[in-house]
Amino acid sequence: MPDLTDYRAQIDEIDAQIAPLFARRMQVSEAVARYKLEHGMEVLQAGREQVVLDRAEACVPEENRRDVRALYREILHLSKAAQRRLLPSAPESAGAEWIQDPLVGYFGVEGAFSEQAAMQFFGPPARRVCFPSLEEVACAVREKRADYGVVPIENSSTGTISECYDCISRERLFIVGEQNVRIRQHLLALPGAKLSDIRRVYSHAQGIAQCGEFLHAHPDWQLIPYKNTAISANKVFQDGDPSQAAIASSRAAERYGLNILAADIHEDKKNHTRFVIVSREMVDDPRAEKASVVFNTRNQPGALARVLNRFSEYDLNMTRLESRPIPQRPWEYVFYADFEGELQLGKLRRTLREIEPDTQALRLLGLYRKGEEA
Repeated sequence: MPDLTDYRAQIDEIDAQIAPLFARRMQVSEAVARYKLEHGMEVLQAGREQVVLDRAEACVPEENRRDVRALYREILHLSKAAQRRLLPSAPESAGAEWIQDPLVGYFGVEGAFSEQAAMQFFGPPARRVCFPSLEEVACAVREKRADYGVVPIENSSTGTISECYDCISRERLFIVGEQNVRIRQHLLALPGAKLSDIRRVYSHAQGIAQCGEFLHAHPDWQLIPYKNTAISANKVFQDGDPSQAAIASSRAAERYGLNILAADIHEDKKNHTRFVIVSREMVDDPRAEKASVVFNTRNQPGALARVLNRFSEYDLNMTRLESRPIPQRPWEYVFYADFEGELQLGKLRRTLREIEPDTQALRLLGLYRKGEEA
């Protein structure tokens, strides 16, 4: 009766046959790609993968078909990656230089946290212009009415600001920098108003969410989500109604002549928001240590897991992954991922080309320096 040594010897013998056959398959696969290139044919042909998978499954018993399908998916990925390396590369476009004396667009009005982020990133003297929505900021950058845009993308307490990702993707913009801003929320009202006068409180939905504990102590107040914290402060000023208050910054209080009725009402005392700087062109910064990509996967089992495994295989340290539903395509999603490490634009683009066959679409959103902690 065979013992463990005998079984291992059989496996070694089988492996000795598999490895050369795999190498031979890769050589033939590359030969096929060269033939197609020489004869003007499409190298990567849709539908061929399914034929190969079905044929491989038919060669084995039912109980082995799932494993064989997984094995051949891996083989086909390696084959497509090898074929893709034979395709003529498009010229690598170098990243753009930073624009001197830029006009910077931001969301909100004077006193907004977005304006504070713009001032911290570009310096207080930088020319600034405000827009009433995230969409307007993105459109202004795309249409060259602003050189850069500053938009909030994530808060440490309330999470992702999904609309920002949607705007960046829709307008085909690039992320070229980030700025972390410490968020201190205050309750602002007209001079002379008291807490007992307040009946309605305006702020951005995230501003309200960040101050839940304080607001729960005032159940008689009507909480009204509004466009932006600073716009809320401006509304209280413009309306001149002492029963109204806004949750906003001390700078907004100063700008609109409001008093701080209650200071630092946010729950998380380390509350901060991450803002990103967006541009029409990618900036190639040799000191970049962070990258963002957007991709979506094929609608098949294990598709996302395979893409995530590819990122790991190419030593990309993923620090964040977000999903967003694709409009008019129920139960399909687009994914946004951030990576950190020693990143170079040319190398990163080549790596993403290797990974791209496992996705339906993949785009590099930006390569930039990581923002300092707020």
